[in-house]
Amino acid sequence: MAQLPNEVEVQQKGDWTYKEDYDESPSSIKIKEKIVEDGYTYTKEFYSSGVVPRTSAIGLNILKKALHVADVETEGLQWLLSYRGED
Repeated sequence: MAQLPNEVEVQQKGDWTYKEDYDESPSSIKIKEKIVEDGYTYTKEFYSSGVVPRTSAIGLNILKKALHVADVETEGLQWLLSYRGED
C-alpha cells in the first residue's frame, strides 16, 4: 500500500512505537528501549514484529489517503473516518 511509509523512526514521544509481542517469533527482533521518566532511567526489553502508529489519528490519516487514491466513496464511512476514541 503506497500510503504506508517505507520507514519510520521510533522515538519515545514520536508518532510510531514498537508492536510488542509476548514471545519471540521467527520474524521478531529483540528491543532494548531506554526509558527516562521522572528522573529515572531504565531499560525495557521485549520482542517486536513491527511498528504501529502511536495514535489512531495517524492510522486514520493513512486510511483516508488510501481510500482517496483508490477512489472509494467514503460517505457511508464517516463514523469510522471521524473516530475520536481514546489513544
